[in-house]
Amino acid sequence: MNAEVSVFEVNIRFIGGLLAAYYLSGQEVFKLKAVQLAEKLLPAFNTPTGIPWAMVNLKRALSNWVKAAGSIPAEFGTYMEFVHLTYLIGNLAY
Repeated sequence: MNAEVSVFEVNIRFIGGLLAAYYLSGQEVFKLKAVQLAEKLLPAFNTPTGIPWAMVNLKRALSNWVKAAGSIPAEFGTYMEFVHLTYLIGNLAY
């Protein structure tokens, strides 16, 4: 199993979907899972500029420049899901 995933895709599809489920249902489990997944993505933001790498390894919590897939401006400008996580749990890491 390849543990390298696109930070952007996981963010918009999985975290976004979990947050939508939370907002629609009010069930805390969706918020909890969104936070757990966001924690796995945070290493991608550990860069000199704070602009996230495009890929992150979910198993090893490592991020790297994978085959010229560094940072893509159209992607890193759309992390509104992290803003919602900050709002919901008060953790400024997001």
